[in-house]
Amino acid sequence: MINCGTFEATREAIVELCHVQGAARVLDVGCGSGALLAALAPEIRFGVGIDRCESAIDLARRRTAGLDNLAFHTLSAEHLPDHDLENFDVILFVGSLEHMADPYIALRAVSSRAHDGSRIAVVAISPTAPHARLSRSALRWSANPVVAHLGADRLHSVAQHVGLEVDDVRPLYRGSHRTRGTRVVGWALKEYDRLGGPTCLVILRPSCR
Repeated sequence: MINCGTFEATREAIVELCHVQGAARVLDVGCGSGALLAALAPEIRFGVGIDRCESAIDLARRRTAGLDNLAFHTLSAEHLPDHDLENFDVILFVGSLEHMADPYIALRAVSSRAHDGSRIAVVAISPTAPHARLSRSALRWSANPVVAHLGADRLHSVAQHVGLEVDDVRPLYRGSHRTRGTRVVGWALKEYDRLGGPTCLVILRPSCR
């Protein structure tokens, strides 16, 4: 559950990431109604949104009609086809990973579609933050409940298990500053989550092989 202020800060952070990466191809996992890709369309060469909800994909296609550089498919992160969806420069999980039953499988599946220079950007919400508790309660009996908010520290642990590492962490509020992942890994991320720190964008990269 991301409010308007957080959405705008997320868009700004991802636009910056796309520029740094020279992102030609962007994959939005759990894209919902396509709002984020629609906002990113002028900044990227090609974007693909996937979501397991067919009605959301229908809405995304209607919303972006006329934008020739975007495509949407009814798919889940855990069951991607063996072809077509690959070699993405930036892969996004914005308000989606916490709804997935197994984040390990989801991250492993999409990271296999990346290349060595790709970045995977995940919005991480501290499980102790008040709005995280509210969203878990509000969506408990919905068709798309929150399974678990990972938080930055848990996301770091999950990423390590699937061959990814933290490259960058950015709190998502206007005017926030980036903090390189190597300086926030470990105790700092634990404190960040324990204190219910602000929602942040955690940027992952393939681990050095």
